Amino acid sequence: MTSQSSTSYQQSQGSSAVKTGLWYDWDKGRIFGPTLTLKDQDAAVLLVVLTISVTLSANRSWHVWRSLWHAVIGRFDGPGETTRRQQQVILRNSETDGGALLNLIGSWFNDGFKKVFRGRTSGEYLLSGFCFFHLAAFIACGVLVSQVVGGKVVVSKTLPGCGQWYPNAAGYSTKEFLYALQEMRYNQTVDAETYVRSCYSEGGSQNVLACNKFISPALSYTTESNVACPFTVVKGTCLRDDNSAFALDSGNVTFSQLGINNEYGNQISINRQSTCAVIDAELFRVSLNPLLVKDDNVTRAQYSFATAFGQNLTSLFTNYKLDSTYVLEATNLIIENKTRSDIQRPLRPLTPMANDVSLILLHGYGVWFLEPSDDLFFSVHRDIVLNNSTGVIPPDFRRYGMDRFVNAIACIDRKRYCSSITGQCTSWTGLLTPGSSTLDGYLQPLLGPGITTNSSDAASNLVFSLLFVDLMAQQTSFVSSIQDRSAAAALQASKYIILGEQTRLQREQWKTELRYWFAIALARFQLETLNSIDIPPNVDVNRASNLWEEVDRRSLKALCGRVKFRDPNHTSMTLFGIAFILAGAGFLALVSLCAMILQNTPLMKYKHPRISDWYRDEVLALLEGTQDTPNIP
Repeated sequence: MTSQSSTSYQQSQGSSAVKTGLWYDWDKGRIFGPTLTLKDQDAAVLLVVLTISVTLSANRSWHVWRSLWHAVIGRFDGPGETTRRQQQVILRNSETDGGALLNLIGSWFNDGFKKVFRGRTSGEYLLSGFCFFHLAAFIACGVLVSQVVGGKVVVSKTLPGCGQWYPNAAGYSTKEFLYALQEMRYNQTVDAETYVRSCYSEGGSQNVLACNKFISPALSYTTESNVACPFTVVKGTCLRDDNSAFALDSGNVTFSQLGINNEYGNQISINRQSTCAVIDAELFRVSLNPLLVKDDNVTRAQYSFATAFGQNLTSLFTNYKLDSTYVLEATNLIIENKTRSDIQRPLRPLTPMANDVSLILLHGYGVWFLEPSDDLFFSVHRDIVLNNSTGVIPPDFRRYGMDRFVNAIACIDRKRYCSSITGQCTSWTGLLTPGSSTLDGYLQPLLGPGITTNSSDAASNLVFSLLFVDLMAQQTSFVSSIQDRSAAAALQASKYIILGEQTRLQREQWKTELRYWFAIALARFQLETLNSIDIPPNVDVNRASNLWEEVDRRSLKALCGRVKFRDPNHTSMTLFGIAFILAGAGFLALVSLCAMILQNTPLMKYKHPRISDWYRDEVLALLEGTQDTPNIP
């Protein structure tokens, strides 16, 4: 699928995909939602402008307040005239609140340290307190300017290649189509696993990659052991007992966590759940023929898993005695809600219409283990019989093998949508099954009765988002986490196999494998969202098609330009904060200008007692000891 015509991975998901300018971040609400995104250098300039505006506002605000305080102090008569005159002079000649505060407190020391607080009036404390409050308030405002910066969260711009790309459906039945589909899905799985290794707790190399690309660096999930066996075909299908299953649950993952910028992004969520059990694969064995060749060095077994559609899924495993590697297979079984008498051994879930089944088969009969294991999936107790005719092998040398020729895990995979608006959830459905048969059927349990796609643009956009998540969910089964990769690549236990010997198994290794595959499934959600911004890497547009361009899915194009992610080269700012700072600075500048004009009007300057007192207390006037007052007719 490689082609020069595809957009590069870095370009399509990097800075060139960022929408600069104004956009609406629905997660912040209607007031703080309007957002301005700029390149870092432009954002730095704007931040400097805002900081300077706050500084100038502090000076303008102080100019107004000191004039008012000067006038108020001048209205008092009686004792303390000297102190009041001193305060007026300090106010008149202090250009900053900090300078006024220092001068006012400094005047308390005129009579020595012992009399600093003796005889201080409430007016002195009040004026000094106001100066301190004014200073602290604008220092806080200067610090809060940084809060205007919303971080590195940006939104994608609308690009021509926006959508979900698959091999051209015109050649659906051809091998070329299948090979191309496998290549694309394989690459997506490897990308997801690489991200899990670096950014999820299940990974083994933390923080190798930039884990802050997504809105949520990692999606959490919970697990539960000793769950009831979800299959009812034959008693004993689940090994050990009927309460040995293992459940993995993503909880409610909001659309906002996936990076979808939607009006209901924080209120609508998807719940992805899997219930897995180690099953007895021998129930599905068709044949076991050890006599395929003249000696017994080769063993071949065939297993058949029938779906409720009447189709047989057949897996053939061959074991060579000297073959010391694992063989891992995975496939999806879609279970229909009907009973067929001609189906001998279907894996029938308890609630068929709510599930898809992921079937995982492991063959490692020729792998040697250093010690036995009670792990349900691996189950190692069989003694390896060694030919020691030469006597070279020490008497205490022992190796063990798997008890079963083929080991199997079957998982019920399902999803549902939940709403914090109504407190309700949709019915469980399989990953490959749409969440609803009708568009309006999505909305009833999520937004309330009577809501349809025509109710509002927000409701219509939510339906598009639900359809998008439906398509993404199809790629999150355990089968997609394995995606026809070899056991050496997909199996965590392979990290401890050396020269055909399994050196160790973790306690309940099968659960470790499932946790890792489930984490990859959740990472697929994140990557699928980001990959919808533009054409994925290494995709030949001549051999691939965009699902969103199909007639019945063109409405999904409304989602273009709605993916949020983090970009290190851009900064987003809250428009409300920018407007508030600039409006506040402008208002204080206007009030200060009006006060200045009023104070310099000849009639007010020389005739109004409070304003004439203001000019009288100016330092130069005090030094001269006089003020010339011109004759005003």
